[in-house]
Amino acid sequence: MQKVKFFSNNAKLLSLGSILLLSGCASMNQSECISADWSKVGYENALSGKKGSYVAKHTEACAEYAITPQFAEYQRGWNQGINKFCTAQFAWKYASDGRYYHDTCSAESEAVFLPAYKLGKELRLKQREIERLNSDLEKLFDELVADKVTKEKRLAIASERKNLQLEIQLQELKLSILKSDAKAKGFID
Repeated sequence: MQKVKFFSNNAKLLSLGSILLLSGCASMNQSECISADWSKVGYENALSGKKGSYVAKHTEACAEYAITPQFAEYQRGWNQGINKFCTAQFAWKYASDGRYYHDTCSAESEAVFLPAYKLGKELRLKQREIERLNSDLEKLFDELVADKVTKEKRLAIASERKNLQLEIQLQELKLSILKSDAKAKGFID
């Protein structure tokens, strides 16, 4: 009898967890569906890089509450947002923030968007590489000053630290060149 109760409680927990997980996947909850400014929702979706078809997710989520999005308003807002999104300056910031582009812009606007996005992404990757190298340098310092490190090991660590310092300087120079390029193109001040 005890095993049946145990499995019954686990099944209830699993069902509750599944419901919570599935409800977390909905694009909007009931309150959001009821009070939605569909133009604003479309605008914000566009600025977050979502395609115009993302309204289907809202339609599905709000159908649970018998609410239908105002498609014309959503599309109007999305069009305004995508016009702002598909610019070089926005692409630069979007990539610099570490966000991924999902082919949202038209082919025409991608010609402006993609070069800025790629440069912003390259700059972000360079910054992260420098952070990683600095972290490695700190770890080597900790090894260098640790007790019971042989003289040979200290020399090897010191040499490795020197190489890392040179690599950091090189990467910082490359980062500076990327920033200069971005500044010349008007992506940053």
